Amino acid sequence: MYTGIISIVSIFLLSVFTLNIQALEVGSYFSSKISSPAINFNADSSHWSSNSRGDYAYGDARVGSWFSVGGNITLGVEQRLTHYLTFTAETAEFYGALESNEVPVGIYPLSLRINSAKSNALFVKYQFYPVDDLSVEISAYFLKGLSSQQAVISGLGKVLLNPTNSESAYSYKYELDYLYGRNKLINTVFGPPPVSAKGYGHSFDLEMEYIINISLSAKLTFQDVFNRIHWSQVNYDNGCIARPSACSLRETEARSDTQSLPYSLTAALSHALDYGSQETSAHIEFVKLARHESIWLGLNSWGLGGYVDTLNETFKLSYESERLAVKWAFDDVNYNRANHWQITLGASWPVL
Repeated sequence: MYTGIISIVSIFLLSVFTLNIQALEVGSYFSSKISSPAINFNADSSHWSSNSRGDYAYGDARVGSWFSVGGNITLGVEQRLTHYLTFTAETAEFYGALESNEVPVGIYPLSLRINSAKSNALFVKYQFYPVDDLSVEISAYFLKGLSSQQAVISGLGKVLLNPTNSESAYSYKYELDYLYGRNKLINTVFGPPPVSAKGYGHSFDLEMEYIINISLSAKLTFQDVFNRIHWSQVNYDNGCIARPSACSLRETEARSDTQSLPYSLTAALSHALDYGSQETSAHIEFVKLARHESIWLGLNSWGLGGYVDTLNETFKLSYESERLAVKWAFDDVNYNRANHWQITLGASWPVL
């Protein structure tokens, strides 16, 4: 991954200096978000738990570089990895306790969906002011798909009581419908090797900020709208996976497919508080990404911010200035016990 990132950044920086355009500003950024009420981020991925909202898991990582042209146009490159799971509470409960043999006797309907993609991107951003006090920024990304995972898994888990020794006996069977660039669900030993996934796509961002009055402003952001990758070839398997008995897996030839990834919505209000010459503001922010929702409340003073997510009991510390942005969100300072974790780093440098 790091070799690919270095190559992308090198090509990008070379293009900056060979273009017959003077860049006003250059910058780079890195962001990583991982969230799931059902899974702790420890080495043992079987530690799942079930609660009223433990029905999803997602991760998103991005690294990129950019340069501005003429003040309101920004060009850049990015590498992104998105991984999104949705499942039922019964699936989380069954799988979480399966390895420790703690699942109560019963029948569990199982359902899990995987939607994952890795891609490189070229992007352009354009900022303009259609009316007074309203700024609009539109971003368009051209994506080159690198790998994909798309799976729909449904089945039935059974926990029966052995009449001989009164111990539980486990079994499950999944029906599988699986598209992939690299097979991470099944170790395919026999048969032809999988083809390399090939695809291109696009996504768009929209950000609007309106200055309501001297102390109140509102911001609305849509990220990854129409996030699509059109795969010209991707591997496809179907069949089933079972325990403890064997189950047949049917492999088919590569096929074309259009993958749709989730978008996020952020709505925020910021109210400036007048404490003499000290610039302090109060913030409220709502974030929705598929099944994940957050409501952030916090204060920002001289670039330093402290926030709390009232829905997920998550905290965020941040520092933002004209040239530097650092953000850290967490629900536990110990990463191995955490369910929500986010790190964002960004820096820019003036050229002229």
